[in-house]
Amino acid sequence: MSKILIIEDDDISCEIISNILMPEGYELITADNGVSGLEIAKKEIPDLIISDIMMPEMDGYAVLSSLKNDPRTAVIPFVFLTAKGNKDDIREGMGLGASDYLTKPFHSSEILQVVQVQIEKYKKITRFMDELSNNLVSSLPQEFYTPLNSILGFSSLLQEAIHNKYDMPVDQLSGYISFIHESGKRLLRLAQNYVMYTNLLVFSNDNIGKHVLQNKIVQNTSWVISRTAEETVRNYNRLGDLHCDIQECTLKISPEYLERIISEVIENIIVYSPIGKKILIEGKPTNSLYTISLTFKSCTSREPIQDIQAFMEYKDIKDKQNSIGVGLALTRQIIFIYEGKFSISGNENKDIVVSIQLSHENERI
Repeated sequence: MSKILIIEDDDISCEIISNILMPEGYELITADNGVSGLEIAKKEIPDLIISDIMMPEMDGYAVLSSLKNDPRTAVIPFVFLTAKGNKDDIREGMGLGASDYLTKPFHSSEILQVVQVQIEKYKKITRFMDELSNNLVSSLPQEFYTPLNSILGFSSLLQEAIHNKYDMPVDQLSGYISFIHESGKRLLRLAQNYVMYTNLLVFSNDNIGKHVLQNKIVQNTSWVISRTAEETVRNYNRLGDLHCDIQECTLKISPEYLERIISEVIENIIVYSPIGKKILIEGKPTNSLYTISLTFKSCTSREPIQDIQAFMEYKDIKDKQNSIGVGLALTRQIIFIYEGKFSISGNENKDIVVSIQLSHENERI
């Protein structure tokens, strides 16, 4: 039985909504002001919240903002009740992350349809989250152990040296600290990827959140791609192997996500590509798409598999510590959100070509 919280200071309106929903088998909880509604929401964790906007003590906007800042309640669908024709209320509520709105007065069929749609969406999101949690639990040991063991191992050596008053050479000390620092950076990157991937899974089932993301643009595409690529290869002393030929264009994607796509793909190319071999990045617009191609020579005899799923590593490099599968799963999820295309193929020169296609300023796919 789905649980619905109604936050409404008007007794008559609350009774009308209750009389419509109760015969449908929903479990109803009510609150007559925003403060008590917020407390009940955090305690009961309902499947849906229907809230008036103007209320004593705390209005509906404040309730929604507080719920969005709490991980336990952030994905609960939130439906506003608003006066007929009040577009400002609707605009502000949607901007805060409301799932939908009902205009007073409303028909019973309207509220029933909204409730059904939002509860189904919430169930789908929670199923995604449960599956993701299970995948996280099973994959964390495999993905986290290498950098974590490096941190613990080298820090233990430093502790032992201090305890025994061992006069460690400066270059050896510097090496240990460098290993700890780099391992910490890998752990941070991995954690950021998991968080970003989780958020994108939620957005993929939330049309409002997806719409907000899709309205982001990158105007200085050439600079963003080149700078991100250079920073990534510099970490591996491969700056001399990088060659860029990128045409300028305004892309319909968040700069943060474009940077993440480029850096994650190059991180995986570095694992495959021998030192001294060229890594070519090209970017050019066509009629409706902007194509980013990354071409490189592989150090293995086989090509990487094309279907990369979350928490699954490339088959050829599963023993390499930097080959974190969630990075490429994250890349695919970002491209999916922005309605782009992703492919890995070979060419006549036996190069591997990673192709990313995104919408540019003229039109979306």
